[in-house]
Amino acid sequence: LSRVSLWSNICRLLSRVSLWSNICRLLSRVSLWSNICRLLSRVLLWSRVNRLLSRVSLWSSVSRLLSRVLLWSRVNRLLSRVLLWSRVNRLLSRVLLWSRVNRLLSRVLLWSRVNRLLSRVSLWSSVSRLLSRVSLWSNIRRLLSRVLL
Repeated sequence: LSRVSLWSNICRLLSRVSLWSNICRLLSRVSLWSNICRLLSRVLLWSRVNRLLSRVSLWSSVSRLLSRVLLWSRVNRLLSRVLLWSRVNRLLSRVLLWSRVNRLLSRVLLWSRVNRLLSRVSLWSSVSRLLSRVSLWSNIRRLLSRVLL
């Protein structure tokens, strides 16, 4: 009986070892699967992070491009205002030049009128002198005719 009991204990022990071996194998498989799952989850996470980073990079590129476009738009508006101001300035300078020419012409015309007026006055003065001479001559003749009579 003691041998049977010993054998029974050995069998029980072996069965436990076998069971333990099976459990260990199972656990190792589970552990391997767990490691594979963790590795896959890390890969998937990295893939998501990578996609997110690529979107961020794309958005950054789009943002830079938009900022350049907006900057160019502002520069363009500023240049158009400068060009408009340049055109207005040229137009104003032409207007001012025309105003100066107009003033100069008005002075010339005024001078021409004054000149004509002065020439008329001079003519009138000449006529007046001539008439006064004629009148003087007439007076001298009358005086002489009285004296001679």
